[in-house]
Amino acid sequence: MAAQVAQAAQFPPALLSKVFGFLDTQAPSLTRLQHQPVLDLTDSPTVNLKSISAVSLRWRQNVLQLLFKHIRVLLKWDGDFWWTLKVEAMLKFARRSGIAPTVRSLTIVFNSLDEERHFSKEKPPPGKIDQLWKSVFDIISPRRLTVVAPPEILSYMTSCSLSTPVLAHYHIPHQILSLALAPPTDLTRMSEAKPSLLSIRPWSSLLLNEGSFIRAYSICGYPYIGTSPPSILTDLVGGSRKTNQFILPSSIQDFSYVAIFPFSFHFGNLRNLPPHLRRLFVKLIPSGDMLADPWQTAQANVLDLVQERNSCYEQLLSFVSKPEEAKLHRHLKMIECGDGDVEPAWGAEMARHHGAIANINSHIIIR
Repeated sequence: MAAQVAQAAQFPPALLSKVFGFLDTQAPSLTRLQHQPVLDLTDSPTVNLKSISAVSLRWRQNVLQLLFKHIRVLLKWDGDFWWTLKVEAMLKFARRSGIAPTVRSLTIVFNSLDEERHFSKEKPPPGKIDQLWKSVFDIISPRRLTVVAPPEILSYMTSCSLSTPVLAHYHIPHQILSLALAPPTDLTRMSEAKPSLLSIRPWSSLLLNEGSFIRAYSICGYPYIGTSPPSILTDLVGGSRKTNQFILPSSIQDFSYVAIFPFSFHFGNLRNLPPHLRRLFVKLIPSGDMLADPWQTAQANVLDLVQERNSCYEQLLSFVSKPEEAKLHRHLKMIECGDGDVEPAWGAEMARHHGAIANINSHIIIR
């Protein structure tokens, strides 16, 4: 064994890089973006690259770019904006170590807000977060950026308005926003881009995961439409058709909406999606056994959950089966439901709308 280790220590850097490359894996968060938002989104059961980096300084230098190809920054919100110092420290490390050009994804995770802390009283000036994003993208150019945060913080990080200040009814601790670039993307022309997160890069896809609405069925009562859920969706897609100005950038062609049994009146905001979208993906039922959790379901009636989900399916297909809706979404090429493989109700709704869709939008793919 000692002889083998001695031989490996003499491998040239190019050969070591080739060997270490076989141990590289995709970012663990990619497989969890459609699950219930959690703080350990980026945790990986595989630590091969970390173990290699601990063998010797030479091996660490060789594996460093692979090790930090996907970066996570875990933050705790504070009204004095001290958490930005941790972001700045990450950027200094990226520049000093030489990994900046090879960073492929950045995930920023915020812990939950303290119950006694009122976000609205601690919200820093809006221009400060725009400057932070500019600092980030001046140094690294990740092809995917993901923010996991309480709804209040997510609205601030994206410069979007939150639909409601009443949060207790819904018990949604975290939501996810994930933006990605389509390869290849020329970033040399982005020097004049606005500094806000949504416009600082020509993002091609956006995923919004609003978490579980199940607790609201019990606490708010059902049907409950008195208060909208804590969400940036309305502001993101444009809550009114009185103007043609959408916050969602025109570069985004792929929009994914994930929520667990959302109320249909809220899901209906998707009809305001701008007409330039080519693909719409939705997922409305949990991936695991959340319905078996008594804390989640509490006094919720499962039939109410099913009724709201089916209403959401019907609204989704009306985008392309009703002439007035189809005209607004004329560039839409694909509607995909992530529940299709396990939920027969989606198949039933597709069958019911098949004739109308074929007459109006024969070119669209629905699955």
